[in-house]
Amino acid sequence: MEFGSKLNVNIPIETSQAAHQIYNSRNYYLRIGDSLASIANQINLSLFDSTSILDQDTTFRHALVSTFQYAELLPDSLASSASLKRLDWKYALYLPVKHPGIHKNSLCYFRQGLYSSSEALKEFGNLLQIIAEFGLYDNLKNRSLEPGEMISILCLINRIFRLQEAMKAGLSLISSLEPDWLAGHISPHWFNRYKTGPFISVDYFNPADLQTYADRIGNDIFSLISLIQEKDSPVLATRPEIQSLMHLFQNQFDQNGEIIIWKNHGCVNCESNDLKVEGGQL
Repeated sequence: MEFGSKLNVNIPIETSQAAHQIYNSRNYYLRIGDSLASIANQINLSLFDSTSILDQDTTFRHALVSTFQYAELLPDSLASSASLKRLDWKYALYLPVKHPGIHKNSLCYFRQGLYSSSEALKEFGNLLQIIAEFGLYDNLKNRSLEPGEMISILCLINRIFRLQEAMKAGLSLISSLEPDWLAGHISPHWFNRYKTGPFISVDYFNPADLQTYADRIGNDIFSLISLIQEKDSPVLATRPEIQSLMHLFQNQFDQNGEIIIWKNHGCVNCESNDLKVEGGQL
């Protein structure tokens, strides 16, 4: 069924030229970009935004980014960065080269809207199937294309990303202020788990795996907070990085003695509640 979208999905000339200098025609995102008009005509964009706050271009781009970040297991922060820096994404999103990208919080709010509407989820599932035909998910074994599970996984990935980044910030702070003390107390595996590098392994693709991974981070955070409390160092305990760790631990984990369990919050609690999408623009 075609919905007669009124979108003007012409890719800017400078974006097209720059992208083709870097990528070949077999690139997934370039192929998607070349088929944007057909893709848009096969979905009912109005179902994705029940509030009618977003214009059609914004709605379409947010929906596309959601399918892209699922393919690469990217949290909203890294997906936002990709929409700013990566020319293959800009091509598929028909954005100018110098466009600032899509804000991470708007992606979260868009995803919450999908998650709360059965009609939106069903239509998003149609988009997932269309995007899958381009081969974007071919190498992702056993990856579900059920829209509700896909949205849930993205939400879980975002929560884990916040935990990892907070743990990195806390360890970096302590390393700069108390390097000798940290060296004598840090668990050896922390160097590998919280080093600079890719966010998460592609092996983690379902809720059970993500739960296990998050439980490990929760235990690490609890251990670090306990060490700081035992040290009785107000200099460390009152720093924003450590306060953030404590807040995230209290918000995201349940504790029963020494057992730390990650809470299942679903798709709630975007990083910031102060973002407003005004005038239907990105």
